[in-house]
Amino acid sequence: MIKNAVIVGRSYGNPGKDSDYFKAAGIMTSRDDKMIISNVTFHNFGDSSHNKFVAVKHCSVCDNACERKSEPNTLKLEKISFVNVTRKLYWTGPRRHIVHDIDGSFTGEGNTRWLTPYEPHLITPDCIKSDDPTYDNSVICNQNV
Repeated sequence: MIKNAVIVGRSYGNPGKDSDYFKAAGIMTSRDDKMIISNVTFHNFGDSSHNKFVAVKHCSVCDNACERKSEPNTLKLEKISFVNVTRKLYWTGPRRHIVHDIDGSFTGEGNTRWLTPYEPHLITPDCIKSDDPTYDNSVICNQNV
């Protein structure tokens, strides 16, 4: 669990080159279902030149076929806030994870939401495709799912 934290991405005076931020993330989540992020504020993540510089990158080893699990994993978030953040989420391969936005604070929707990488068959009356790059080509589902 990550709880009661402030996570700062880019700030004036950071050392290093801009390219150092290309794949950086405020939090890289685990590959297991037990991860909860609660009462965290993210500052200064993402912009057009750092499209993978995100607040939350889902699944630390899922890009590695030898390390990933066969089933998807679910990340739970609550009491999340953002200041100057244009990229909230990045899905790592193989893009089959789930985010449970318990209180709607991650999406700003005000009540429970579920996010998963976009696939056409996931679109239903309760699940819409988000064209917002903030969520890295996701489907966002309401509390009825």
